[in-house]
Amino acid sequence: MTWQSGPLESWFDIHEAIRKEFPRLRKMADDTDLGDTNGLKRLSDEVVFFAEVLTVHSLSEDGVGFPIMRSRGISVPESLSEDHHRELTAIYDIRRSCLELLFHEEGQDVAPALDRVRQQLAALETDLNAHITTEDDVIIPQAMALFSPQEQAHLVVRMVAHTPAWLSETVLPWMIESISREHRVHLLKVWVDNMPPEALREKVGVIRAGVSPDTWRDLVEGVPGIGKAGG
Repeated sequence: MTWQSGPLESWFDIHEAIRKEFPRLRKMADDTDLGDTNGLKRLSDEVVFFAEVLTVHSLSEDGVGFPIMRSRGISVPESLSEDHHRELTAIYDIRRSCLELLFHEEGQDVAPALDRVRQQLAALETDLNAHITTEDDVIIPQAMALFSPQEQAHLVVRMVAHTPAWLSETVLPWMIESISREHRVHLLKVWVDNMPPEALREKVGVIRAGVSPDTWRDLVEGVPGIGKAGG
């Protein structure tokens, strides 16, 4: 299938960031000691953030992206939505295990809860990797072949419009920092060329405020026009 470069490539990028988050969370869980209260809280906070990312991402696909694609003739199987339900149930279980680690009575044995977190993260990683591969290899290429770059830009804007403001301010910089330099520079060039000016200014402003100074400086050097869009 032949498809042209376009803003929907951000879909690949969020998937890349999600894939990279699992090894980091698993290492954090492996390195955290039951006696390290601060470490347990950091682990729980990171799991909560990741749960929010996955929830918003799944809703964006099921509630916005997939219905629009189906209306344009793309066959998006319901099994992908069933995957989302199963994966979000899994993240719920991980969060529940983290709460047991944080809020337990003195003398309560919570070692099994930490073991569950480690096992649950590994199982969810395997599940999500298979799911993401289907979307990357089958669904997104069809959309990028069917939608013009401008239509892709409007679809991206629609898909993220429901994201709570506090999460938008965190998840976009997180994604930009997580993906490779090549991918972030390419994505921002595509956005500059195709994103509606108001939407571009909003997203670039969030990126500028949230990424490290080094990353922002690198983006300004690598993406003509991004400094102006960022204010």
